[in-house]
Amino acid sequence: TRFRSAEPADQWNGMLSGPGAPLGELTSGTLANARHTRTLPGAPEADYVVIQYGAVYANRPGVTETVVTSREADGAWKVITYLIQ
Repeated sequence: TRFRSAEPADQWNGMLSGPGAPLGELTSGTLANARHTRTLPGAPEADYVVIQYGAVYANRPGVTETVVTSREADGAWKVITYLIQ
Protein backbone atom coordinates (compact mmCIF):
# COMPACT_ATOMS: atom_id res chain seq x y z
CA THR A 1 0.00 0.00 0.00
CA ARG A 2 2.75 2.48 0.88
CA PHE A 3 4.47 1.89 -2.48
CA ARG A 4 1.25 2.18 -4.49
CA SER A 5 0.41 5.45 -2.73
CA ALA A 6 3.83 6.88 -3.68
CA GLU A 7 3.08 6.78 -7.43
CA PRO A 8 -0.05 7.82 -9.35
CA ALA A 9 -2.02 4.94 -10.93
CA ASP A 10 -1.13 6.01 -14.48
CA GLN A 11 2.59 5.77 -13.68
CA TRP A 12 2.12 2.29 -12.18
CA ASN A 13 0.24 1.21 -15.30
CA GLY A 14 3.02 2.56 -17.52
CA MET A 15 5.69 0.74 -15.52
CA LEU A 16 3.80 -2.54 -15.62
CA SER A 17 2.76 -2.58 -19.27
CA GLY A 18 5.21 -4.74 -21.15
CA PRO A 19 8.63 -4.08 -19.61
CA GLY A 20 9.96 -7.12 -21.46
CA ALA A 21 8.38 -6.41 -24.86
CA PRO A 22 11.62 -5.28 -26.61
CA LEU A 23 13.30 -8.46 -25.39
CA GLY A 24 11.04 -10.73 -27.43
CA GLU A 25 9.46 -13.96 -26.28
CA LEU A 26 10.66 -15.55 -23.04
CA THR A 27 12.26 -18.87 -23.98
CA SER A 28 13.37 -20.04 -20.51
CA GLY A 29 13.64 -18.94 -16.92
CA THR A 30 15.27 -20.45 -13.85
CA LEU A 31 15.06 -19.43 -10.20
CA ALA A 32 18.51 -18.12 -9.28
CA ASN A 33 17.91 -17.12 -5.67
CA ALA A 34 15.36 -15.93 -3.14
CA ARG A 35 16.11 -14.24 0.15
CA HIS A 36 14.18 -12.71 3.01
CA THR A 37 15.32 -9.34 4.32
CA ARG A 38 14.03 -6.67 6.68
CA THR A 39 15.79 -3.80 4.90
CA LEU A 40 15.97 -2.42 1.38
CA PRO A 41 17.75 0.76 0.26
CA GLY A 42 15.40 3.74 0.55
CA ALA A 43 12.55 1.69 1.99
CA PRO A 44 11.18 1.42 5.53
CA GLU A 45 12.02 -1.64 7.60
CA ALA A 46 9.54 -4.41 6.83
CA ASP A 47 9.36 -8.03 5.65
CA TYR A 48 10.63 -8.34 2.08
CA VAL A 49 11.52 -11.26 -0.18
CA VAL A 50 13.85 -10.59 -3.11
CA ILE A 51 13.53 -13.22 -5.85
CA GLN A 52 15.87 -13.40 -8.84
CA TYR A 53 15.47 -15.43 -12.02
CA GLY A 54 17.91 -16.08 -14.83
CA ALA A 55 15.98 -15.62 -18.07
CA VAL A 56 16.59 -16.09 -21.77
CA TYR A 57 14.58 -13.99 -24.23
CA ALA A 58 14.48 -14.32 -28.01
CA ASN A 59 16.21 -10.95 -28.49
CA ARG A 60 18.42 -10.98 -25.42
CA PRO A 61 19.88 -13.99 -23.59
CA GLY A 62 21.37 -13.70 -20.13
CA VAL A 63 18.80 -11.46 -18.44
CA THR A 64 18.28 -11.25 -14.68
CA GLU A 65 14.72 -10.58 -13.56
CA THR A 66 14.22 -9.39 -9.98
CA VAL A 67 10.89 -9.46 -8.16
CA VAL A 68 10.57 -7.85 -4.73
CA THR A 69 7.61 -8.67 -2.53
CA SER A 70 6.49 -7.10 0.73
CA ARG A 71 4.15 -8.32 3.44
CA GLU A 72 1.14 -5.99 3.73
CA ALA A 73 -0.61 -5.14 7.01
CA ASP A 74 -3.23 -7.83 6.28
CA GLY A 75 -0.47 -10.49 6.03
CA ALA A 76 -0.70 -10.85 2.23
CA TRP A 77 2.47 -10.73 0.12
CA LYS A 78 2.40 -8.19 -2.72
CA VAL A 79 4.84 -7.50 -5.55
CA ILE A 80 6.33 -4.02 -5.09
CA THR A 81 9.12 -4.03 -7.66
CA TYR A 82 9.94 -5.83 -10.91
CA LEU A 83 13.25 -5.17 -12.67
CA ILE A 84 14.88 -6.55 -15.79
CA GLN A 85 18.66 -6.27 -15.98
